[in-house]
Amino acid sequence: MSSPSTTADWRVRAIEGVQLFLPPLTGLSYIVAAVVQCLISQDRNSRPVRLRRAVNNTILALMVIILTSYCLSAALLSYEAVDVRRQTLQDSILFSLWSILLWAFLTARFATGSPRLGYPLWNCWIVYLAGESALLGLQLSAHLPIHGSIFALQVVRPVALSMLCGLVLVRPFNKRKTGSYGQDDSSSEENRPLLHGLRSDTSYSTVRNSDSSTSESSQDTTAKEDISTSSQSLEVFKFAVPLLWPKRRLGLQLLAIGVGLCLLVERLLVVYVPIQLGVITNTLSREKTLPWQQITIFVLLRLLESSGGVSALRTYMWLPLEQYTYQRITVTGFNRVMDLSCDFHDEKSSGSVWHAINRGTIVQNVVRKVLFQFVPMISDLLIAITVLHVTFGPYMGLITATMIGLFLWSSSAISELQKANRKRYITSIRKEVNTRCEATNNWLTATYFNRIDYEKHRHSSAVNDRLGSELSVRRWLRTENFVQALILSLGLICACFIAIHHVSNGTKPVGSFVMLLGYWAQLSSPLELFSNGLTSITLDLVDAEEFMTLLRKAPSITGKPDATELRTQTGVVSFNDVSFSYDKKRQALNGITFEAQPGQTVALVGETGSGKSTTLKLLLRLYDPDCGSIEINGQNISDVSLQSLRDAIGVVPQDPALFNDTLFSNLKYANQIATVEDIHRACAAVRLHERFLSFPDGYETIVGERGIKLSGGELQRVAIARVLLKDPSFVLLDEATSAVDSETEAHIQHSLAQLTTGRTTLVIAHRLSTIIKADLILVLKDGCIVERGTHQSLIKQNGYYCRLWKQQAGLDTKTNGSALKPEAPEFVPMGMTN
Repeated sequence: MSSPSTTADWRVRAIEGVQLFLPPLTGLSYIVAAVVQCLISQDRNSRPVRLRRAVNNTILALMVIILTSYCLSAALLSYEAVDVRRQTLQDSILFSLWSILLWAFLTARFATGSPRLGYPLWNCWIVYLAGESALLGLQLSAHLPIHGSIFALQVVRPVALSMLCGLVLVRPFNKRKTGSYGQDDSSSEENRPLLHGLRSDTSYSTVRNSDSSTSESSQDTTAKEDISTSSQSLEVFKFAVPLLWPKRRLGLQLLAIGVGLCLLVERLLVVYVPIQLGVITNTLSREKTLPWQQITIFVLLRLLESSGGVSALRTYMWLPLEQYTYQRITVTGFNRVMDLSCDFHDEKSSGSVWHAINRGTIVQNVVRKVLFQFVPMISDLLIAITVLHVTFGPYMGLITATMIGLFLWSSSAISELQKANRKRYITSIRKEVNTRCEATNNWLTATYFNRIDYEKHRHSSAVNDRLGSELSVRRWLRTENFVQALILSLGLICACFIAIHHVSNGTKPVGSFVMLLGYWAQLSSPLELFSNGLTSITLDLVDAEEFMTLLRKAPSITGKPDATELRTQTGVVSFNDVSFSYDKKRQALNGITFEAQPGQTVALVGETGSGKSTTLKLLLRLYDPDCGSIEINGQNISDVSLQSLRDAIGVVPQDPALFNDTLFSNLKYANQIATVEDIHRACAAVRLHERFLSFPDGYETIVGERGIKLSGGELQRVAIARVLLKDPSFVLLDEATSAVDSETEAHIQHSLAQLTTGRTTLVIAHRLSTIIKADLILVLKDGCIVERGTHQSLIKQNGYYCRLWKQQAGLDTKTNGSALKPEAPEFVPMGMTN
C-alpha cells in the first residue's frame, strides 16, 4: 500500500502533465477538427437568427470570462512566485500563459467575421472542461496549498466551460431556418444563377449603372468571402486531388512520392543548418584549431538547403507532374464546356467562360502553394516552437508561439480589412476581360453604329478601374509587410534577451545564441512567404472556385447508360403530345402531335416565336420535352445514344457559322473521311465549286471568324454542301434559302431536292412559296398546331395559313401594298414532280 506522500507526489506529477500537455493538445485537436469539418461538412451551421444572436453573445461573454480568468491567474501566480520559488508555480504560470495564448486565439476567431458554432470549438471546450476538472480534482485531493483568489478562478473556469458545453447539447433541438448567419433562404444554392461566378457585368448603354453592375457581379465573391481562406483551400484540395492525382501512372506517382520526401528533407535541413552553425561557433570559442570537419558538414548542409540542392531536385521531379496537371485541368475544362447542354450555351458569357478555363490552371497554383508553401510553413513553425522550447526553455517556446500567433493574426485581420478591396479587384479583372472580349467579338456592330471610340473609352475605363483596385490591394499588402516585420523584430528582441540571459549565466554556450539568430532568420522566411502568399492565394481561390463551379455543372441532356443505337432503316418521325417550356413559365410548345413518314417532307410555318425552331431543337435533343415523347422508327429518342441520333440528322441552320480555317477544312468537318472529289462534288451541287476555284488560294482560302469573309448566300450554300457530305438519314432545313437571291435559290433548289430524296425532311419556312409541294404543312401559332394539311387543302380551308399566303402573294388589301411577293420558284422535293 502506497504512503500518503507517494500518492501526493503522483498527483503532483499528474498536475504537471496536464498543465504541460493540455494547451498544445487542445490546439492540435482544434486544427484536426477544423480540417475534418471542412472535408466532411456539407451544410453550414444554422440557427434561428434571434436565438443565434443571443447564443453568440452568451458564448462570447463566457469565452472572455475564461480568457480573463487565465490572465488574472497568470498575474497572481507571477506575484506569488516573486517570493516563493517553486517549480509547481512556474508550471502553473506557463500553463496560464499558454492558455491565454490559446483562448485569445479562440475568442478572436469566434468574434471576428460571421460567428459559427462547429466541431473545432466544441472539441476545445470539451477537452478543456475535462482538463480543468481534472486539475481541480487533483489539487483538492492532493491537499496542495492554493491561494484563495486563484482557487476561485479555477472554480469559475469549469463552470463557464460547462455552460459552453451545455450550449452544444441545446443547439440540436433548435429548428434550422437559415443557411448561415444573417442569411435567409434567398441565398440558397437553388436560387443562384447558372455559373454565378461567370456572368458578365459589363453594360453597353451610354449611361452606366455602376452600382447595380458591381452589386450583381460581386454576389458570388461576397458569398465566397464569408468562407475562410483555409476552408476554401481545403475545398479546392477535395476537388483537385482526385482530378490531379496521376491514376494508373506509376512513374508519376513515384515522382509525387519523391517530391514528398524532398519536402521532408528540406524540413530537416531547416533544423540542422542553424544547429550546425552553433556547433561551429562553440568549437571556435573553445579550441584554437579550425573545425574543418564541422565546416565541411555545414557547407554541405547549406548546399542541400540552397536553390541548387534539394529544392532543385524537388522542382525537377515536379515538372512532369506540373505538365500532367496542366493537361488534365485544361482538357477537363474544355471537355466539360463541350459536353454541357444547349441551355448552358444559350445563357453563357463566352468571355467569362473562357477566362475561367484559362484561369483554371490556378487550381494547380493553389495546390502547389499549399504543398510547397503553407504545409512546409506550418511544419517549420511547429518545429521552431519545439526546438527553441527544448534549447532555451519553455519561455522561449512561449515567446515564439506568441510571435507566430500575432503574425498569423495580423495577416488574417488585415486580409479581413481589405476584403472589400479584393472584391473590387476581382470584379474589375472580370469586367476588363469581358469588355475586351465583347468589344472585339462585336467589332462590326461597333462599326455599324460608329461606336469604336466609345468601345476604346469603355475598355480604357475598365483597365483604369482594374489598375486602381490593384493599387489599393498592393498598398494594403505593403502595410501588412510593415506590421509583420515589426512583430518579427519585437519577437527577435525578446528571444535575444532570453538567449543572452542564458549565455551570460553560463547555462548555454555562445553557439546557442548564434544558432538562435540563424534559426530565427530561417523562421522569418516562411512567415514572410505566408504574408505574401495569403493575398495571392485568396485571389487565386476565386478563380479556382469559378473553374470548379464550371466543372461541377452537369449537362441537362445526357444519354442513358443502357442507351441503344438508333435504327434508321424506315425513317418515321413522330411527335406525341409534346409540350416544352424554356423557363417553365411560358409554353414554347403545347401538345404538338404529328408524324412524318419515310421520305416525306414536313413543313413548319407560322409567325416568329410560334415554336418552329424549338421543334427542331427537341428532335436533335438539344432539349428534352417537359411531357410527351418524340420517336424515330418507334424508338424514343431519349432511349438512344446521342451520338447515333445526331449522326443520323443533318441540319442546315438559318445562320451558319464556320471556323476560322480553310474552306476545305470547314467542308470536311461534316465528314472526316470525305475525299477531295466528294467535297468538289458537293460544292458543285450548290454551285460553289467554280466560285471557290476563282479565289487566289482556292479551297485553301481562310474564311475568317465565323466565316465572315463569305457572303450570306455563300455561307448557306456551304452549310447545304456540308449536309450533302454528311449524307444523313434525316434532314432539318431552318430557312435554308433565306439569305440567297432568287437566281441563286433557283440553282440550289434542285440540290435540295436531291438532298431530301429518300430522306425524312423537316423544313422551317417563312416564304411559303418554297414549301407548297410539301407532303404535310403544319401551321403553328403560340406553340400549338392550329392547321395541318397540304398547300391546296389549307388554301381551301381559308384559315390562318390562307391569310399568310395571301399576304405574301400580295392578294390581301390589308397589307397596303407592303406585302412581300414570292421571288423564287417553288421548292419541289425529288419524286413529287408531275
